[in-house]
Amino acid sequence: MALLASSDRSLAQIAWELGGQPSVLRKWRRRLTIDAYQASRSTRLKRELARVQMERDG
Repeated sequence: MALLASSDRSLAQIAWELGGQPSVLRKWRRRLTIDAYQASRSTRLKRELARVQMERDG
């Protein structure tokens, strides 16, 4: 995925160069985007929980 992000070549071109299908790269990219969003959300929620617990406990 780093190759896709750092290249000016299309997803289809990169897939062809790697001997794979563009649909596979699309699925990987989508999955990585979802995972990054969930990790970010989890971190934010943990921070918010800690703040609320500190407020509650004084």
